[in-house]
Amino acid sequence: MTRKISLGSLVLLIVAGIDSIRNLPSAALFNTSLIFFYLFASVVFLIPVALFAAEFSSRFPDEEEGGIYHWVRKAFGANWAFVAV
Repeated sequence: MTRKISLGSLVLLIVAGIDSIRNLPSAALFNTSLIFFYLFASVVFLIPVALFAAEFSSRFPDEEEGGIYHWVRKAFGANWAFVAV
């Protein structure tokens, strides 16, 4: 039985991965310019990765477990799949 992660849990997981308590002192030095960096990172990295994952998960819905390892392994082989992970 596979369980799906909810949208709220996914958002909290991403926020915790990007801005943890350990980063707060250095984030305080950047002040409001940090908003630009977060927006830039989301537009350049997070949104394209989300679109990529959505496209591939809909293209290969029932194939093995899914995920980046299986998609890259199918296209380029096991060595490149290991590098991608």
